[in-house]
Amino acid sequence: MTTAAYATLALVPGIGRARLELLLATFGTPDAALDAPFDALCKVAGMSKAAATAVHEATIDLGVSAIARTVAMGGQVLDPSDQAFPAALRDIPDAPVLLFALGDVQ
Repeated sequence: MTTAAYATLALVPGIGRARLELLLATFGTPDAALDAPFDALCKVAGMSKAAATAVHEATIDLGVSAIARTVAMGGQVLDPSDQAFPAALRDIPDAPVLLFALGDVQ
């Protein structure tokens, strides 16, 4: 999984934790979800046409830019697969799909 692709999906309007998990379960990786044809996105259970359109139109530049801006400020972007992502946050209902952190994340 690339963090940039994951960040892109996480930043797409209308894609929260539930839809992001559905996309990953359906397509396997964030990169595959971003590359998925519009018709395939529309067939994902729980995916509205508006959300499918937003994912289909998203480019990885969205995630790359967000990560670059965060790093330029001295921060980091953490996705749930990152070891620095707080374990307690992975298990709560409606957990964040992405964290932007400044300073020491420990």
